[in-house]
Amino acid sequence: MKNYVLLGTAICAMSLFTNCKETYGFDDIEAPSTDVSVRNHTNRYAPQNAVPGVLLVKVAKTADVNLESFSASDLTLMGVSSPVMQAFKTLSVRSAERLFRPHPKFPNMEKRFGLDRWYRITFDETKSLDMALQSFDGQREFEVVEAEIRMQHPMSKSFSLPRPEPTEGIMVREAMIREEISKQTSFNDPELHRQWHYHNTGNLSHGQLRADINLFEAWKITTGRPDVIVSIVDGELYVQHEDLVESLWRNPGEIPGDGIDNDKNNYIDDIYGYSFVNNTGTLLGDQLGHGTHVAGTIAARNNNGKGLCGIAGGDGTADSGVRIMSCAIFGKDELSGGNADAIRYGANHGAVISQNSWGYAYPATTMPVHVKDAIDYFIKVAGCDDQGNQRPDSPMKGGVLFFAAGNDALMFDAHPARYDAVISVTAMAPSWKAASYTNYGLWTDIMAPGGELAHGDDHGVYSTMIPDCEWPQSKPGKLYAPMEGTSMACPHVSGVAALVVSKFGGPGFTNEDLKQRILGGLRPVNITEKNLDYPISTLGVGVIDAAMCLAENKGLAPEDIKDLSADISYTEMTLSWSAVADADDNFPVYYHLYSSAEPITSEADLAKAELRKIPAYNISPGTQLTANYSFLDDGRAYHYALFAIDRWGLKSKIVYKTFTTKKNTPPTGTFSTTLPVKVSKAMPVTFELKVKDAEGHAFEVGVHGESRGVSYSRKDDTVYFTIRAVAPEGKHLALVDLTDALGGRSTIEVPFEVIPYRAPALETAFGNMVIGRDTETLSIDLSDHFSLDPNFPIVCTVEVKDPSVATVKSEGGKLFITPGRNGVTRVTVYVTDGITEAVSSSFDLSVVNDKGDLVYSLSPNPVKTRLLLLVNPDMKKVDIDIRTIRGEQVYKKSMIVRASGKVPLNLKRLAMGTYTIYVKGELGVYKGSFVKL
Repeated sequence: MKNYVLLGTAICAMSLFTNCKETYGFDDIEAPSTDVSVRNHTNRYAPQNAVPGVLLVKVAKTADVNLESFSASDLTLMGVSSPVMQAFKTLSVRSAERLFRPHPKFPNMEKRFGLDRWYRITFDETKSLDMALQSFDGQREFEVVEAEIRMQHPMSKSFSLPRPEPTEGIMVREAMIREEISKQTSFNDPELHRQWHYHNTGNLSHGQLRADINLFEAWKITTGRPDVIVSIVDGELYVQHEDLVESLWRNPGEIPGDGIDNDKNNYIDDIYGYSFVNNTGTLLGDQLGHGTHVAGTIAARNNNGKGLCGIAGGDGTADSGVRIMSCAIFGKDELSGGNADAIRYGANHGAVISQNSWGYAYPATTMPVHVKDAIDYFIKVAGCDDQGNQRPDSPMKGGVLFFAAGNDALMFDAHPARYDAVISVTAMAPSWKAASYTNYGLWTDIMAPGGELAHGDDHGVYSTMIPDCEWPQSKPGKLYAPMEGTSMACPHVSGVAALVVSKFGGPGFTNEDLKQRILGGLRPVNITEKNLDYPISTLGVGVIDAAMCLAENKGLAPEDIKDLSADISYTEMTLSWSAVADADDNFPVYYHLYSSAEPITSEADLAKAELRKIPAYNISPGTQLTANYSFLDDGRAYHYALFAIDRWGLKSKIVYKTFTTKKNTPPTGTFSTTLPVKVSKAMPVTFELKVKDAEGHAFEVGVHGESRGVSYSRKDDTVYFTIRAVAPEGKHLALVDLTDALGGRSTIEVPFEVIPYRAPALETAFGNMVIGRDTETLSIDLSDHFSLDPNFPIVCTVEVKDPSVATVKSEGGKLFITPGRNGVTRVTVYVTDGITEAVSSSFDLSVVNDKGDLVYSLSPNPVKTRLLLLVNPDMKKVDIDIRTIRGEQVYKKSMIVRASGKVPLNLKRLAMGTYTIYVKGELGVYKGSFVKL
């Protein structure tokens, strides 16, 4: 089915399906309700290839409307709301007809599944389809609104090598194949030797011995029986084909050619089925012979001396072989349509197997709701009466639909094959390899031969054809030709299913019984090992084996599993066990592995656990199997249950195990400073965080909380932080997250305070000082002179002009002055916090014998002009009296004492000689002498 995606009459509106296979019980025959995701149609735009002027609507179950009463002249007859009535007028609606024609024998079933509520509305093709969808969207009358999509005729992308003209070598080889085939079966069909897909002799250039469906062994058990009916939902069958005519289903209630609906099923002259695309019972074959080719694989007549063989084509006797019903959805021209009604028709007319080699073109990944409704109907109603009970003449209760996976060579959700309620079929080349064109995915179910024409016509699937076919491998007038595709693979599985129903069908046999046999009857080849380029489990469970599907259940369960163990880390564990054997089936079909965070101690606990179905077929006993579980919690117990199950549902003993992941310790950190820290706009704070992870895991650092102004860098296990005063003044809390590679996290608090900044300032300058030599050390508080912020440590430096007079040191916020020799020196004190420029203050420091003296010194002596007296600064005023050695007064003056204690005298007018000086003040009288030069 390469690039010839067949009929699709509605937009793929929403994805309705899960990854789990649905199991249909028949205790409740009520149809599944439409998924709420498709109610009130959410796709407001028409897809590509949508049919202009057509909408498909499903009337809401609660809506009291009757679209069958549509009349363009009186829209009120339908009972719709004003918005819908206005939409009908705007679109110039022409008709509103039932999508599924009612069947008189199934009114109850069709109503339960809502098929009676589907309508096809036609309107003016020139009107916008987008506008039409949006007009109906959200209206209470409609549960679903969809556009109709054109289906395409089948066109293969594959090429083939021309079949060489017969040579002696080719004829000898074919003779050898015929001889080999004759040893396996007595059927006399002349082209059977070309059907390698039934029994592969290994003579193809790109083939392998026994890469087939093992059909000859199955024919030893059954070749089909006529009460098993397969509906071919495909192109019209060429009902005059010599190798198909005896396999055609015939409608017992219809008289051929009288133009009357004799059985009142609303289809006229539906003798062999019906062409839903051309609305006629006349079946001529589709333009590519696709439907006829598919039908031949299932039911071409066997052992009739003509053509080739069908899988369930009987043994040559009149009352053998299954019957095929043509439910045509494309025909001789480019027209296509009616696929949903075609599926339903098969269920209503006795078919229990629905063969579907069609689908929707990539990139469509959802399925129209009306098609899903028809599929669900077939599954539940096929083989049943209007009350849901198995009909006495039906070989099976319920139906099974088989769909080709598609030929895009892509891994995508190809609908309808993707729908979990159907069986999807991938294609195999003659070598166990996946065919180059087949789609694949975890949703696929099983593989069957589909051919590979790139290696030559003889590598294709050989089957019946129409004489005027446009297929390139078919020659004019020939009734048989090779084709390739998942379209060819699918009828192999449908045909084997017909054999199974022929063998086991009868009262109580259900569609679930059939599915169990089909999906458990596999060739002894591991397709995963043969197709390493494909992800595991994306080609189906294996290649179908017709004989294995017909095998009897001997009641032997798989061997018990003895060695379930686990390789455990912190957040991941890998379980492992050895594959086991099955005495009567060689291998189990699956290992069922259940997991839960809650204890699993009995079979009753399995219902609440998560199930993994691990393919087991064709895996040799003793092979080590593994299953990985990731994203687990560390230090937590996880519970598992494991058993093997065979194709019959027989189980090995359940193994219960509990494994606990390793406990992860979050990282820890140690700061290099004492917290909290203080920071101002003038001074950021830097510190380090040393991180340790006990298990040596890598870790990440994150900061939250008050993170304004907080920055960090990292080198190995050390994180370097800087905090700047960006946050408002006050106390704040930054939070540092340390998260290891496994998610273990610790949070460390970093309290900090943003404080205002006050630079050091000189408030009171130092005055000149006098210190006696009898003083050991004088201390002065710097805070008495400078404005200091206790939050910011200062540095004080002192310059002493003459260190011999005194030494001055700064320590602990104080100055310490120690006297030296008598004299005066200049002292300058500098204070800084390291942020702003230093502030300073200077003073004169005098060192005297005794600080309590009235006069400390006279200088210079002798003196020429200016005599400087250094007096005790505690005095405010002194009286100066200078006399000659004879007692004559030559100088008298009262003077104010400065803070420095310096009293200068101008003695320029005094004559040379020796003089006596008297200094009188509050402290007493001083007498001294000096020499005037």
